[in-house]
Amino acid sequence: MKPLKLLVTVMALLGSGCSSTPSGSVKDAASAAAPAAPAKPLLDFGTVDVAPASGSGMEATLRVSVKAGPQKPAMIWLLINDRQNGGDACYVSRNLVTNDNSLVADPGSGAISLGRQRSVANRRCELLRNGTDSTADASGIVATFHVRFRPGFRGSKHTWVMPTDAVGNGQLKQAGDWTVQ
Repeated sequence: MKPLKLLVTVMALLGSGCSSTPSGSVKDAASAAAPAAPAKPLLDFGTVDVAPASGSGMEATLRVSVKAGPQKPAMIWLLINDRQNGGDACYVSRNLVTNDNSLVADPGSGAISLGRQRSVANRRCELLRNGTDSTADASGIVATFHVRFRPGFRGSKHTWVMPTDAVGNGQLKQAGDWTVQ
């Protein structure tokens, strides 16, 4: 192979991430590159936290605060579990558009709306109407969740929060701990 053709071949291999076709010939670097995905808009809901940040007991009233961000969330989610997974968890949400609260079903998908009921439950916890609400003012939003844990859910848990936009974009952030006794 001539030196110039060898250099072009090496450059093509480096530019394409060293990928090759099954026959061993060099792929065109332009065809090997994947099209750029459209950039997701950066979400900035401001500071997000849970109060109390830690505690223990079979019942909890947890306040999720979302403050000082240029964007306002459409929903606020609170996950209580020993792992960052919504299945077999106490996973609740507040829809700020419809003013409804929900509890995620045991498998981790599907929601049970609180609606006008006194409470809704899964195998891990019960979301109670009394003490569950939200308030908003110029500085932000506070969603309060009153939950009663089931005896089979005992042990050390973490709390994660996630404000989301209307499409559901958001990221879970660990915000505290709770020991179910």
